[in-house]
Amino acid sequence: MALGVVCIGFITIAIFLETESTNFQQENTKFVTKFMQDFSSDWSMDKVSTKVGYHMVEQSQTENGRLTLRNYSSLGDLKSIDNLELVDHIYYFSSRPNVGIFSFNATFEYGIATVQLVIEDTTEGVKVQVMNVDPKYIETSQLSKDVRV
Repeated sequence: MALGVVCIGFITIAIFLETESTNFQQENTKFVTKFMQDFSSDWSMDKVSTKVGYHMVEQSQTENGRLTLRNYSSLGDLKSIDNLELVDHIYYFSSRPNVGIFSFNATFEYGIATVQLVIEDTTEGVKVQVMNVDPKYIETSQLSKDVRV
């Protein structure tokens, strides 16, 4: 009988966590889309500084960060997002913020990339903590324009 109670407890917790993950995805899907639209419009942290964590802003101000943003800018503006999914979600029962990793395929003006965003849902709002853009295709004519300095 005790084993049955433990099993029911595990099932209840699993259902609760699945519901929390579904809610997290539904509440933050629009944020992810809007963030990528705003950010890709000029690939500058200025427009999205209130939507990213402080360490991302600091990193973008380094030489390596500026180079990375310049490379991303060769993709151009975001045109569409496909296969947006929450691939991982960490729910804390304490006051720590919930964290989720969204992954999607993005079609840009001059290329295609797989994007992953790690977002944190805090009492101060949703913030992107980490962003990874993995270009799959970039038009070579656009790339040669960006290489000329």
